Amino acid sequence: MNFLFGERKTPQQQMRECTRILDRANRDMMNEKRRLENDQKRIEMDIKNMAKKNQMSSVRILAKDLVRNRNQVNKLMLMGTNIQTMKLNMITQQSTAKMAEAMKKMTLAMQKMNKSINLPAMQKIMVEFEKQSEIMEMKGEMMNDVMEDVFEDDQTMEQTDEIVDKVLSELGIEMNTQLNDLNPANDSISAANRSKNQPTPAAAAADADPSDLDLEERLNRLKRN
Repeated sequence: MNFLFGERKTPQQQMRECTRILDRANRDMMNEKRRLENDQKRIEMDIKNMAKKNQMSSVRILAKDLVRNRNQVNKLMLMGTNIQTMKLNMITQQSTAKMAEAMKKMTLAMQKMNKSINLPAMQKIMVEFEKQSEIMEMKGEMMNDVMEDVFEDDQTMEQTDEIVDKVLSELGIEMNTQLNDLNPANDSISAANRSKNQPTPAAAAADADPSDLDLEERLNRLKRN
């Protein structure tokens, strides 16, 4: 039946059509207002001319026309203000309708998303995620500890070697000097120790093994016999 009664217009199309009608009416009123203002200027000039000619009856008639003209201009201005108010109200309603349509679409989308979400599966995923995160964190801490130990050992050894080398290099000259000063005394002490350590015959006999002494005594007896 659309071909008989015409296609039904959407609210947006109706809104645009009403806006165009209001804009056209406002333009027409502004044109009429400008025409009336021009007439006011002409009437004022005529009043002045009639007053100069002392035609007071004509002055009164023109004055009434001027008053009616001014009243008409005021009415047009009021109507223009009302048209602007109506236009603003229509724009507000259009914005409200767009917001309602957007909220409707968002609500439908949220409903679909909520239906597609499986809460038990989501909870299971979250638990597994937390578990794997803890495992990864523990492994990361272990790796950090191992790396710290390795680098710390290397650094400790290097620092230790540096300290030892530094101390030895500082003490090297002093040690050599002290050793050179002690060499004569060490030689005399070494000779004394060597002479002291050489066993005497009596001491050798005393230090000999008893079994060896017994065997030697037996041999001597055999020689005497």
